[in-house]
Amino acid sequence: MRSERNGDGCARRGRGAGATAAMVMVAAAAVPLHAGGQTLVTWTGLLDQNWSNSGNWSPLVVPNNTGVNYAVTIGASAVTLNMPSTIDWLELNPGGFLTINNNQRLIILGDPDTGDGDTSRGLFRNMGTAQLNSVGSTTDFAIMDGTLTLGTDVMPGTLVLGNNSNNRIYGWTGSERLVNASMHTIQGRGQFGLAALSIDNQGLIEASGVLDVRTNATGIDNTGLLRAGVSSVLVLNCGPLENSSGMLTAADAGRVEFANAQVTGGTLTSEGSGEFRITGSASFTDITLNGVLNINNNTTVNFLTGVLTNTGQVNLNSVGNGTYLQLASDVMLTGGGTINFSNNSNNWIFAASGPPRVLTNTDHLIRGGGHLGSNDLTIINDAEIRADVATRLMIDPVDMLENNGFPRRRINMVATHDAVIQKLSHRFETRVAPDAAAAFPQAIYLDRREVEGDEKLAMGFPTYVGGAGAGLAVVATGGTLALAIAIGAAAAAAGAGIGTLLGRAIERNRAEFLARQLAMGDLLVTVDVDRGTDETKALELMAAAGGENVHAQTITRYWDDDDDVLGNFDLNAYREWGTSCH
Repeated sequence: MRSERNGDGCARRGRGAGATAAMVMVAAAAVPLHAGGQTLVTWTGLLDQNWSNSGNWSPLVVPNNTGVNYAVTIGASAVTLNMPSTIDWLELNPGGFLTINNNQRLIILGDPDTGDGDTSRGLFRNMGTAQLNSVGSTTDFAIMDGTLTLGTDVMPGTLVLGNNSNNRIYGWTGSERLVNASMHTIQGRGQFGLAALSIDNQGLIEASGVLDVRTNATGIDNTGLLRAGVSSVLVLNCGPLENSSGMLTAADAGRVEFANAQVTGGTLTSEGSGEFRITGSASFTDITLNGVLNINNNTTVNFLTGVLTNTGQVNLNSVGNGTYLQLASDVMLTGGGTINFSNNSNNWIFAASGPPRVLTNTDHLIRGGGHLGSNDLTIINDAEIRADVATRLMIDPVDMLENNGFPRRRINMVATHDAVIQKLSHRFETRVAPDAAAAFPQAIYLDRREVEGDEKLAMGFPTYVGGAGAGLAVVATGGTLALAIAIGAAAAAAGAGIGTLLGRAIERNRAEFLARQLAMGDLLVTVDVDRGTDETKALELMAAAGGENVHAQTITRYWDDDDDVLGNFDLNAYREWGTSCH
């Protein structure tokens, strides 16, 4: 009406304004919306390959959640993410290739797991190829809040971490979860998790180069395949790894490293010269090993539990430091494989804290040099245990004696202080109580498993009473507690040599010989027997356990008031010390 009053020019302007308004209204109505109300943006690539150019999108907007949330679809086109962007949802179709440029970041919002069935966010339907392309700066794919499903179960897709350690996949807050769908592959080199993400792997995760998988405390649920590619390293620093329906594989010249992993179930397979290697803390429960597992010098398999079905090799590779395979429960060895000890006495298989364990060897060859047991392991051997290197293979003599009718109170073990520190530190720990120094002014080491009450101490369960250094301090475990205390107390008070102390109980020439052996780091095990069948039986058992210089020795001890085994030592203080520090 106003345009009509103002003439044709105004009328034309009025009609033009009206037409413009109508066009704007139509354009707004035509903006497609995603299921969750997000703006749906489709790649056209009309101008170039850059994400940041609005002319490459329909509608003409750059998808990045700033007041408006976006769901993005890319067809069979090449797209370069050249800016940081956050979106709700992404679909990359077959033939599509998305490159995340050096020093850029793509964030996709996760599903908050409310249980409402909403799929409007928390999806990266990757049926093409997406690549993180760091050349030195951090280049990131991140999940923000909840769970993100990557890939599909019907079409293959790949997320590639390029050839740089600064390619990263992680959770924004630290509690996110990534589901790698069954037809999807994550492969390459870089950092996966940053201790801020848990992983549900139903597809393939493969290292090409070094891929460090470091999850949050929830760890990994693997029903797919975790693989170190050819000449590549997959580092698992994940805590719990539920693998009962999954597989771990090391390709030829590849390596899977367990830096911090508690693996339950499943199959571990190495190909060619590939291997599994312990580099930090690891435990295994009911696994199948088809290949090589190396426990290298100065590392520990904290726990082995259940059944080890091994068709390959488990290698303990000490070159001087303690190298340990601990049993957290009774363990059965099946599969016909081999456990190899290197030529070093510091290889150990023994029971972890808790009650003594049973190792049942149904069909394995156990060979090399080191120790089977540390006064804590019953061995049922239905196959072969072979000492075939220069270093002796010692089978737990104390438990062997106990299992054949000799009570613990009749068994003693003696060693130097340094020998215990070097060889038995996994078994004994120091108990320090400053207020007890006057009663016993030297270190007391107590068995980790069995210091539970006064009765066990009094009965002579393994207890280590030690002095300050090698040569002067004599250590005793098992047997009568009184004798152990007497020897240890005498060492502290008199600074006597080993031979002198042993000479109080046995003849001089034997004492001097044993002193020399102990000074070289040997362990001395004795068992109190009556002459006859017990003596013969004990000699045979100790020789079978790998003992050298096994012989019978008659010992006569006389105690009077001046030689009171406890002297001025306050046993009650000792008991209180051990109990309070346990």
